[in-house]
Amino acid sequence: MKNLFSIVFVLFIALGYSQERIPQKIYKKANAINGLIEENEIEKAVAYTLDVHQEGKALWVNQMHSNYSPQISRDTKSTHLYFSELQKLEIQEIKEFSFPIYLWSQSFALNELNSEDILELYPKALQNAKWEARTETYVLLALKNLASKNLITNQELITGIQACIDQLEPQIITADFLTDHSESKLNSWKKYVLTYSYYLLSQVDANNTEKNFQKAFHYSPNSVDEANSNYFFDNLLLTGTTDKLNIPGKYYTFLVENEEPDDEKRKVLEKRAFATPTNYNLNLLRNHIENSHSEIDFKSYWQGVFNKEATPLSKAMETELTILLGEDLKGKWWFVDFWGTWCSPCIEDLPIVEKIYINASQTSTNNFKVQTFSYLSRKLDKFMSKNEYSFPVKEIEENSVQQLNVKGFPTKLLISPEGNFIKLNLSRRWDQYVKNYVLLD
Repeated sequence: MKNLFSIVFVLFIALGYSQERIPQKIYKKANAINGLIEENEIEKAVAYTLDVHQEGKALWVNQMHSNYSPQISRDTKSTHLYFSELQKLEIQEIKEFSFPIYLWSQSFALNELNSEDILELYPKALQNAKWEARTETYVLLALKNLASKNLITNQELITGIQACIDQLEPQIITADFLTDHSESKLNSWKKYVLTYSYYLLSQVDANNTEKNFQKAFHYSPNSVDEANSNYFFDNLLLTGTTDKLNIPGKYYTFLVENEEPDDEKRKVLEKRAFATPTNYNLNLLRNHIENSHSEIDFKSYWQGVFNKEATPLSKAMETELTILLGEDLKGKWWFVDFWGTWCSPCIEDLPIVEKIYINASQTSTNNFKVQTFSYLSRKLDKFMSKNEYSFPVKEIEENSVQQLNVKGFPTKLLISPEGNFIKLNLSRRWDQYVKNYVLLD
């Protein structure tokens, strides 16, 4: 577990902070803090914390959540002492951001606060909740830990979970597509914690199991949230595993075991297959439809599911793509890839893009098309020739990147014949997902 946190933190450093120009010595201090805590050199760890916070606050915040706080579950005195000492600092921001973690820490240590103190303090923490503090996640962890020790009643646990729900639910943005990338990622995080809260409530509130399961299913991650995927550590801390929470799968099992109506099962299978269109999930949905609605053409039905769940192209995006493509988008599936020769992850994907293009070119139907756009590439023609790539590529300028809301490279879009699109989650088998969304042979 420790190695996993370290590996993923390195990825945070490589991908998230390269543009902040944080001095190298600050990176070294940030990485050293965990070792200092383990060696019980708390005074030095706190001093390093002050330096890192001053030079790179975002770096410190992510380090705190990804590397320092997970050690609390090992219940070591030095970790508890470190977060206790942070509460004694004069810098208000450090105190506020680390306070929810301190509450979780004290649910183990119980040396400065007892269970009654924590029950009294967590509502105040929720009132001052900040994204940087991940307040709701740590309040849930503290309550779960106290409940596991029988230090709070089941009703007190239910009340605490409901308080987290009441904090998060009004903040959820229901728009299909948020153009502000930071706002979209924050919304995805809130939806994940809300999903987990309702799921946990379904497990401890026997009087409202189905209602809370339905709510958990309602807020469970969609394709946009999966692409954002910025709740990795919350999932790891709350569930103890890197596996996805998979609420649709759990809810479907609940519905089958309780002999609930087929229509509700269909909705669950739809959402599950759309969010994660593996062969297994797609076949589950296909079998359900063919067994209960044999008159329905599955390909047309599945395309309807895609259009219902995907995001309509904005007028600006549709206009820009039409100009770039030189033809009307409507009436065909489009796979669109934004890449550059300077982008290593982009280059790694290109053999797969080529394979998709070749397969599409060899089919008898012309209903699926591939187009790629290169940005700031050097010697593009030579690069394409050297690698024997035949997929279509056009150079685009900064204005097009902005109009199409491309926030990073590579970005891959799948657009339906009706003009609805998704951004493909590149951490998954995106090529298989393209095949299964379009039902390519």
